[in-house]
Amino acid sequence: MGACGSKPKKKKSISDSLSEERLKHDAFARRESNSTANGFQKTSTTVVRTSVQNNRLVSTRTTQSVSISGSDPLMRPSISGKFVQQEAISTGFSPGHVSLQTKSRPPYNPVYKSLAISSPTPSAIHYGTKGGADKYDLGKKAYAVVLHQHKFKNAEQNREGSEKDMDKINSFFENYRIDKKIHVNKTAADVRYVMDNIARQNFSNYSCLIIIIMSHGLMNDQIAAFDGETYGFEEDIVEKCTSNRTLDGKPKLFIVQACRGDSTMTTDSKKTQSKKSDVLTFQSTYKGFVALRDTQKGTFFIQNFFDLLDEHRGKDISLINKHLNRVFSQKGITQNPTMTSTLARDLIFGDLRKP
Repeated sequence: MGACGSKPKKKKSISDSLSEERLKHDAFARRESNSTANGFQKTSTTVVRTSVQNNRLVSTRTTQSVSISGSDPLMRPSISGKFVQQEAISTGFSPGHVSLQTKSRPPYNPVYKSLAISSPTPSAIHYGTKGGADKYDLGKKAYAVVLHQHKFKNAEQNREGSEKDMDKINSFFENYRIDKKIHVNKTAADVRYVMDNIARQNFSNYSCLIIIIMSHGLMNDQIAAFDGETYGFEEDIVEKCTSNRTLDGKPKLFIVQACRGDSTMTTDSKKTQSKKSDVLTFQSTYKGFVALRDTQKGTFFIQNFFDLLDEHRGKDISLINKHLNRVFSQKGITQNPTMTSTLARDLIFGDLRKP
């Protein structure tokens, strides 16, 4: 041991000296300059790096010059450049024993792909459309529910001739791709049960929903059931359909043959919750008026509606109401069918016709 208990200093080995020297020289310096002339911007960058490689001291200097023309960032720049690299190589670590070698790299000629700038074009929004966004896609079958009330607990309320309307509907359906479910003479509770199931049913394999109601009606679109009780068209029928998410974006067609009350009748209406999109409703008469029925031939509304729908199947269904009112006027029928619609595009019923 040395004085004061200190260990004698160990003589550095050649490898230690090399490591220390490497730490000193394994570094680099960077210098950058910019200039502009004749519309060209020139940038020169020089990097000098010194390091120990295989017991040799190597000093590397790299200079890059880049000229860019044009000021529009969306235009393809014109770039030219040249790299010059110098290596200082030594067999030892004494600067006096350094020899220089110069290497020139090939010119820097980057390849750029053309940059195409165009305004974004939104994708076509189909939401169940076919051949564009102008009409609903009826490529899949339709699903129809018929609520046919022709007999009542009170026989005096029976709707004679309504069977002819059912015959007309069945005949019409034979020519179209429609799965139908017919409910006859149901109580108000039965109707609500049917519609609760509609609210939960999966309609993914269907293109649209059709609800047909035939019964007596009161003010505020209350519909009479077999037991003399009523159910609401909006809250018990329409709401159950529009709340079904598998029917979103699909047309929901309601065809209602019923009186709509008179000035001596009144009921309370209830608020409904879901959004009433893609809904089309045909009603046999104007609010507050009665609908006429022939006890031998059926109702004027149902008989003419389905005749006109088949005749004009290649056109938007919303035009049917105009034809209905014209026919009623020509035949002297004192009744005005009405239509309300929240459809977003054309509904061409002929797209459901069987080949």
